[in-house]
Amino acid sequence: MILIMNNLLRNIILLIVLMVISTTLAISQDLERIYQQGLQKEIGEGDLTEAINIYNAILLDDNASRQMKAKVLLHIGGCYQKLGNNEASEVYQLIISDYGEQKEFVDIAKSRLNRIVDDFNEPDFPTGVKLQQIWVGLNTSGSVSPDGKYISYWDNESGNLGYKNILTGESVLLTDEATYEAPMQFTINSTISPNGNEIAYSWYNPDSTYEVRIVEIDKPVPGKVFGEKNEEAFPISWSPDGQWLLIMRFIDSADDQLISLNIATRDIKVLNEVDDGYWMRSWYSPDSKNIAFDIPIEENNGNFDIYLVNHDDGRKYKTIEHPANDRLMGWSADGNRIIFISDRTGTWDLWSQNIEDQLAVGPAERVFPGIGFVSSLGKTNSNAMFYGIFSRRHTTNMFPLGENYTPDCRVSKPLLGSKYYAETSYDSNYMAFIEEMIKPAGPGHYSRPLQVKNRLNDKTQIILDNYDSRAPRWANNSLKLVFPAYKQNTDPTTDYYGGIYIYDLMADEIIDMIMLPERKPEYGLSWIGCIADWSADDSKIIFLDGSGLRLYNLANKKDSTLISNYNLSSILDVSPEGDMVLFAIRSSKNQAGKLMTYSLNTGNIREILESPNQGDFQSAIWSPEVSKVYFTENTKKGMGLWQLDMYDNSIELLWESELKNFSLGLDKSGLKIAISSFMQEFEIWRMQNALSPGQSNR
Repeated sequence: MILIMNNLLRNIILLIVLMVISTTLAISQDLERIYQQGLQKEIGEGDLTEAINIYNAILLDDNASRQMKAKVLLHIGGCYQKLGNNEASEVYQLIISDYGEQKEFVDIAKSRLNRIVDDFNEPDFPTGVKLQQIWVGLNTSGSVSPDGKYISYWDNESGNLGYKNILTGESVLLTDEATYEAPMQFTINSTISPNGNEIAYSWYNPDSTYEVRIVEIDKPVPGKVFGEKNEEAFPISWSPDGQWLLIMRFIDSADDQLISLNIATRDIKVLNEVDDGYWMRSWYSPDSKNIAFDIPIEENNGNFDIYLVNHDDGRKYKTIEHPANDRLMGWSADGNRIIFISDRTGTWDLWSQNIEDQLAVGPAERVFPGIGFVSSLGKTNSNAMFYGIFSRRHTTNMFPLGENYTPDCRVSKPLLGSKYYAETSYDSNYMAFIEEMIKPAGPGHYSRPLQVKNRLNDKTQIILDNYDSRAPRWANNSLKLVFPAYKQNTDPTTDYYGGIYIYDLMADEIIDMIMLPERKPEYGLSWIGCIADWSADDSKIIFLDGSGLRLYNLANKKDSTLISNYNLSSILDVSPEGDMVLFAIRSSKNQAGKLMTYSLNTGNIREILESPNQGDFQSAIWSPEVSKVYFTENTKKGMGLWQLDMYDNSIELLWESELKNFSLGLDKSGLKIAISSFMQEFEIWRMQNALSPGQSNR
């Protein structure tokens, strides 16, 4: 009897537990169904107000988990942000303050909140400082003249040395023997003398050495002042008295050197030796007695500190030491302060440090915030500072595919903004792309979030805005994306080298991730060189991870190696029929780059084309008709779009542009091809009144 009662009681308890589980599961499924309704309104229809109402219903439900509520709040903030409503900031702050344990959502909220603050607040520039853009597009590794009228530069079209009049825009070439044809010779960097009459510059010789030459502006007859066999020498700056020249000297099988060359006697003083082959920013003090230079500190993650060396006795002093990255910009006019840029506040700002007896005295002062990662082109007699920074822009054009899927390059529709890696979904309703956006630190600092545009309502949303992403690929049968990415602000001591991420647009979440291995330094960061694509049935991911071609099974989470080769280019595309993988091998000393195919059915590897110009393929994809391949490669004009017919192995140049660095993407409908190009320009700026004594902006 007791046994029967115990069994009955156990069954009753089990029944109650099952009822609770069923109820909880039903509630969870009901909340998920409501959440999906909100996503449909927000992403699918672009009805942001109704989406907010649906999300609020989840917030008011006591059965919703804190993870669900944090995720919903993030969507509410995103809706408010798209509507231009200031309540977005309040929502993001609520996530940060009340949902601290939900780290993933807190990180995204912080990133979005910072962007809102940067959009609505003007930079707090010091009073009286004048900042003017002097030139864009000038290819310069030079300096400004003391009177501020000229800038020396390297004309990369011809390879010759020149100078440009800032006021009139007139350019004058001082050399004429440069050529990029064998045997090559050309100039690289240059620096104008204190009297403004001469320019010191480096010259590349046919024997693969760089020597330092000096030419008078009014009498352009170059003369060699320094250079040895098996060495490379680059002038950095003149001493203010005009007697000495700072030179970076790179020596085969020996430590590299920072030297000071006596122009009259050709005597040299070795100021510093390094074994890493990096470029030291260095400047003489106004009295020519000391030289400031920066070097990376291995114990500080390679961040730079600033040293001084006495020109007479060669004694060195660690003058500016800080855990952050400090890069030299020069000296104040009175020689009492060193000017440098630093990221110690989280952005690249311009700083000033008082110096006495070669050592820092007192705290450094921030004199200009948010200047960016700039390089100094010198100061003028009026104490105006000139500096340069690279600007970058991606341009994407959509070309219709005509007869036989040949792109009609006479007709194009550009995407606005610095967008690239554009590709449309299987139903043609969504377009994914990467947009390069300037970070708060200013030009030179970029984020590259993945974005998706709903082509039905013309609305765009940022996906995973705390990640830098590249090369998104849509699944063949669903609204899912695979792409390489790297999470920003990751602890550098962790074993994280980026990953291949699989993202579900309708669920608005990462559903899987393939961790990338550490990559050999010569091949760069892991995630940047990677690319991934889907199998025909979307059950597997084919990807490059730096070690070769690999396959990942989404069902059992296992990956395998298809090809082991460290010399593969960042080209990968699965054929429309899903049986062939298109990839490329980089060129080497003895052979040109090659386009290859790999059969997923048999494992056979086949070479289909050697680079027509004996170089490397920039990008390549299958056409909707599997017998053809589109690819891009350098041409004499710049870059060309080609078509390969695999039946007869013939190639045809379809389009040519002066722009370079192309990437290709295909409309899944087979109606359009996206061609993205990249251009980088050098901006020159003049800053006045920032280096006046006592001028600071803390």
